[in-house]
Amino acid sequence: MPSTVLTSGARAAVIAAACIGLGFTAACAPSNNDSAGDSGAADSGQSQDVSQFTAAVQAAQKGPQSFAGPTDKPVTVPKSVKVAIIPCGVAIGGCNTPAESVKGIVKSLGWKPTIYDGQSNARTQNSMILNAVSNRADVIATVAIDSKLVQQGLEAAKKAGIPVISMNNGTGTPNPKPKLESGQIDFDLDVAPDYTANGRMQADWVIADSKGTAVVQPVITSEYLSNTVTYNAFVAEMKKCTSCKVLKPVNFTTDEIASGALGSRTASTLQQRSNATYVYTGFDSAAAAEVNSIRQAGLGNRVKLVSAVGDPINRQFIREGDIQGATVIEIPSLYGYATVDQMIRAVQKQPTIEPANEGAITVLLTKDNMIGNNDQWKLPFDVAAEYHKLWGIK
Repeated sequence: MPSTVLTSGARAAVIAAACIGLGFTAACAPSNNDSAGDSGAADSGQSQDVSQFTAAVQAAQKGPQSFAGPTDKPVTVPKSVKVAIIPCGVAIGGCNTPAESVKGIVKSLGWKPTIYDGQSNARTQNSMILNAVSNRADVIATVAIDSKLVQQGLEAAKKAGIPVISMNNGTGTPNPKPKLESGQIDFDLDVAPDYTANGRMQADWVIADSKGTAVVQPVITSEYLSNTVTYNAFVAEMKKCTSCKVLKPVNFTTDEIASGALGSRTASTLQQRSNATYVYTGFDSAAAAEVNSIRQAGLGNRVKLVSAVGDPINRQFIREGDIQGATVIEIPSLYGYATVDQMIRAVQKQPTIEPANEGAITVLLTKDNMIGNNDQWKLPFDVAAEYHKLWGIK
């Protein structure tokens, strides 16, 4: 598919749409606080050897080279399974794309999927789980929904004996287990990227691209665990660059994306902290708002930005060298098939696979390995054929 070229007017419209969508949802982002100080020391003018980080970037840009999912744990696909799929919001690409991937796969198995729109609202998401239970779903899949905010729905599903599998929360292996309060219920498992690996990818790119001289301004929000893990890993990896520096983070709320406050505050911070040369932002919809404001402030030649998700407008920024230099993308088919495989096992009360994401990895996307704005990453193997073999489908 050819790349989509966006005019300045179309670009502004896409940014506005993305920001409005995320303005009504709890976005993926890390917990941190404004009292955290700067780390590292990039003021010496000397940089270290970055060959190991350059090699790591090159490896991350290749993506998966072979199938890493289960091959020795076959399972039979049951018939006529009713699947409830609940994305955080249908209007949010990062939620709806995984949901549609799962929907397509289960339909190919002869199952009966139903999409329930979480509408980027915790109360609605909880109601959708309750609706799925009332409609006697055999299994429920959620995407980017916080278990702590849908306890009533999870309790109802547990009472009805319906497994609930989440995607993209960062609470399942290989990610760290979340800390729940006494009596709280978590999802049965979470199929998600290795967010620690994502954070390392982002930091490796910053270190390599800057040749070990980066001064990073993090812009973060404290609304989701997935980016908490990612950001913490980013900071830990940046510490390996003794000639780099990570500045005190700026915190924001997702409401500030749609209002325009996020972009303005990021640009203002960069004007005040004139030594900053890179911006870290957890997800691309926020990054899109920042890129626009950074450009308008005349700071585009001074800073570069790294993020994650791989939204079309952000790919365009990277392709054109327009402030953003890298993003981390998922491969929907890998995570979709891993989720469905876990569903097959869960509905039959069989042991699920570890790690929960069944070895699915992400790709560091830069100008060097850019794909079309709406294209999926091309795998060097047939993921559907691999899982069909596992499931005994010819």
